[in-house]
Amino acid sequence: MARRKPKLTAAQLAELERQKLARKAYVEDMTAKGLSVKCDAAWNIISIRRLDVFALLHERKGAGDKIRGINDQQFYAIRRFEGLIALANGWERPEQGFDRVDRTVEGAPGQNITQSMIDASEELEFVIGKVGMVGAKVLMALVGPDAKGAALLTRWRETMERVTGEPDSRVQAALIRWVCESLVSAWKALDYRSTRRKRP
Repeated sequence: MARRKPKLTAAQLAELERQKLARKAYVEDMTAKGLSVKCDAAWNIISIRRLDVFALLHERKGAGDKIRGINDQQFYAIRRFEGLIALANGWERPEQGFDRVDRTVEGAPGQNITQSMIDASEELEFVIGKVGMVGAKVLMALVGPDAKGAALLTRWRETMERVTGEPDSRVQAALIRWVCESLVSAWKALDYRSTRRKRP
């Protein structure tokens, strides 16, 4: 015969409720700071991840009554762009040291420029050229080397208003969708150019 769980006292029930409310307040605080928090019914945290405007718009990829989102292709285009910026600036190093060029990165003493960084910089220049001046301005403000987290949920609206002069978040989101779609086209052009260069 299974043992019955002992009944909790009023003080124990009150303490459990206090802990639950504290967990709820913590989750609400993290959400207000731009984090996506997944939790159960008792406010126990299952996972936390930092959302930026692109992840937010990707989650809203269908047409909605407030802000329309971006589709998979547009989302992957912006993430590929972020990866290219990281590679061009030497933040990601896929090569293992044999393709170094005899120069150092400005502002980063002792960091050698590699052929991968040079190639990525050339690709970045090509992609930015295809996106156009307005698109490039938006991209660099949100995810460029000096953006400092401008794409985070708590900052993207004010960044977009500063860069474009547009205060309406729906219009701002439409501009971001347009920039991401321009990136999709730019990647297609870059991939086509790369394929043609490889042909004998």
